[in-house]
Amino acid sequence: MKWSELNRFKEDEERYFLYFADLNAITIKKEPDNMNEQEIKEHQTFLKRKVKKLKDSYNPLHWN
Repeated sequence: MKWSELNRFKEDEERYFLYFADLNAITIKKEPDNMNEQEIKEHQTFLKRKVKKLKDSYNPLHWN
């Protein structure tokens, strides 16, 4: 899947939900067990940056 195919983004306290279609989504833990504190911060920053870039270029109705 490509980032450009993302059409909805949601999050709760523990996970990010990336929706590419109604029945096609990816769930990503905000704090993966196999990462240290610095890696977790980089992981979250990367995901937020990607989503923000898409939101800024495309303004769908289903964004958080």
